[in-house]
Amino acid sequence: MKRAIKAVLLTLMIFVIIMLSLASFYSSSLPKKLYYESSGDLNLSPFLSLSDSGCAAASTSSNRTATVKLCNIFPIGETELIKTERPCVVASGTPVGIKLLSKGVLVIKLGEVDGVSPAKEAGICVGDVILSVDGKEITSNEDIESAVKNAASSEISVQLIHENKEKTVILKPALSKQDGCNKAGLWVRDSSAGIGTLTFYCPESKGFAGLGHPICDADTNELFDISSGSICQTKITGYKKATDSTPGALEGQFISGKTNGEILSNCDCGIYGSLSSDISQSETIPIAFKQEVEKGDAQILTTIDGTTPKYYSCKIEQITTDGTKNLVIRITDPSLLKKTGGILQGMSGSPIIQNGRLVGAVTHVMLESSDMGYGIFAETMYNELEQIMSAQTNTLKLAS
Repeated sequence: MKRAIKAVLLTLMIFVIIMLSLASFYSSSLPKKLYYESSGDLNLSPFLSLSDSGCAAASTSSNRTATVKLCNIFPIGETELIKTERPCVVASGTPVGIKLLSKGVLVIKLGEVDGVSPAKEAGICVGDVILSVDGKEITSNEDIESAVKNAASSEISVQLIHENKEKTVILKPALSKQDGCNKAGLWVRDSSAGIGTLTFYCPESKGFAGLGHPICDADTNELFDISSGSICQTKITGYKKATDSTPGALEGQFISGKTNGEILSNCDCGIYGSLSSDISQSETIPIAFKQEVEKGDAQILTTIDGTTPKYYSCKIEQITTDGTKNLVIRITDPSLLKKTGGILQGMSGSPIIQNGRLVGAVTHVMLESSDMGYGIFAETMYNELEQIMSAQTNTLKLAS
């Protein structure tokens, strides 16, 4: 009898531990918002249910709150249900050249002038963005060099952004014995360029989304705060094959100096902007809501030669709603693995297609295993583009 009681208690204890672990896991990854169609399935996983999903689907209200339950019994949190029409976009997969100009100039290195470091003594740090000197706007490397060289006094006022806060410091340039010029002892960058992949664009608004991750400065790893930017047509001319210890990379060239679009934002979930010239239009594809993405077979649409994207098979192995690394994918296509070794730098933004819907975009390769990488939800990228295009429209209305 005692053994039976102990067995029952042990079973209950194991059950409670499992339920608590599941509740903790799902509660931490519970999305704050869920978009859905009236006829859509709102279940988050086989273990979760929404207590009023049926009522929400039938409601004429666009927003309401639902309680999420584990095994249809234990409440673990709430989420906002937002009824919407399913967006459709054109999945791209084409390579684009990316050109960015920074807001101000980015400090990438500090140095000395005959044994002293004026910039360091002024409190300037690597990663700071210099906006103006003595009230004069700084937009290029030449601007900062001229402002320091031609300073009217021994002290100049430098306005900058340090750790996302604007501040003003006093810089005392040092006279270089080598050339007799005032110098600050710093190196700055005012632009960036590279190759990426366009994820999708909207034929109606002409808005586009790409990369799925931010463009960061190569030296400071800080997000590149842009004043302007553009994309242009690019041809892939080759690639460096990836290995499990070394990332590979696409190689390409800008086809012409013609700009195809203006970049309006460089943020945590990619680059976004407006097309200024027509792109060959394909059929539109519906976007999957995040709760519809499944583990299993999928495809990526990417370009490894020329300008024409092709489909390659992959598997979605893990899904999380946290952050922007929402999907873990593994390349399974034999031809792509043979040619490239897996995911290459420059493939960021390649659309991920599953069940006839755009579910996400490739964002990163795993350095320890080049056939694996991360992806971001397409829903996240679409919502970001909608906000940016809406803000742009409002800005144009105010200016008119």
